[in-house]
Amino acid sequence: MYGLEIMKDQNSKDVIGFVGGGSLTTASIFGQITGFGAGEMTERERYINADGTVEYLKDNSNLDFVSIFEGGIYCDDLNKIKDSEAQNANNDAVADVMFSTVFSRKNSSDTPIANIQQRAGQTDVTQSLMDYYGKDNPLARFVIMPVIYPDGKLLWEWRYPLSTVNGLKQGTATAHIFETQYMQNPVPSDDVVFPSNKLSYFTMDELNSFNAEYAYGAIDPAGKGSDSFSFPSGVLIGSNFYVTEWMFSKEFPEYTVPLAASIITRNKLTATIVETNAEGASVLTDLQRLTNAHVAVIHNTANKHDRIIGEGHNIRLNFHFRTDIEADSDYAKAMTELTRYAKNKSKHDDAPDSIALLSSMLRNQYPDRFY
Repeated sequence: MYGLEIMKDQNSKDVIGFVGGGSLTTASIFGQITGFGAGEMTERERYINADGTVEYLKDNSNLDFVSIFEGGIYCDDLNKIKDSEAQNANNDAVADVMFSTVFSRKNSSDTPIANIQQRAGQTDVTQSLMDYYGKDNPLARFVIMPVIYPDGKLLWEWRYPLSTVNGLKQGTATAHIFETQYMQNPVPSDDVVFPSNKLSYFTMDELNSFNAEYAYGAIDPAGKGSDSFSFPSGVLIGSNFYVTEWMFSKEFPEYTVPLAASIITRNKLTATIVETNAEGASVLTDLQRLTNAHVAVIHNTANKHDRIIGEGHNIRLNFHFRTDIEADSDYAKAMTELTRYAKNKSKHDDAPDSIALLSSMLRNQYPDRFY
């Protein structure tokens, strides 16, 4: 198609060279591709069409589009369907490599990247790319091909007739992956404690703050390593609690504690509890010094995972979370961690732990409202 001729007598089994320059190399997503780049390392004049698409001009060339192809990056099934069972671990690692390494292999701004995959859960690399580019970005195009369309049209009737599709949808061995793998419509895994489609949501415009009775917050201070300082807060209306703000940060205490103090003061929280751990005592002391609000400590002796599981029903039933938040906000990051928390435990648990603290406090304070 492109008039390329493979070089003869090549010694490398991992790299295919071409006469006149250029090569093809393959590697796993965690393989070694340092030193390789895709596309011609040059900058060309470009212009933007009325529809927002970008076209690049090549100097002194009357060749058609196909013949000036200069290479690209092609990714195939970076996530596997089994990764959906451990989204918080495997999928995050793959997305990190995509943005930190694969993107950097582009030799030119117009070097294309194609990601081809069966969906592997709500946090696979396809979702990461959708979040990164957005749905209406002219620089990215997402093609979704379900095995059967909403109007009943089959994608491959000769391969998957309606009877086969129905069998996949109802079969004991395939029903749990039908939406994700065959419909390309990832749904929350049954293995997570807080599936996103089982939670209640609101926007600040919808919230009638005049009905708010009390305001509460709970803090899980950051420990060592990759822990986050997690501080959800909100208002109580009847038997519903609306999480209006969520501070979620890996910054040092010199940043997180003063910010938490400002949230307590600005939102006039009725009470804020701080979990005692290695850093909890100093956080409590500093917050009491920086605010005139009621800040108390809570001692937990029960297993953290068991506590989160135990508060799960109350959180799913009575807590409401915002949808009008920025994709890169603290609130959004906390929600991502919350909705990925697995029933068999997850490495990152600061968001679910802090919301469980808040739930426990409310149930103890208002036993007639929360069960």
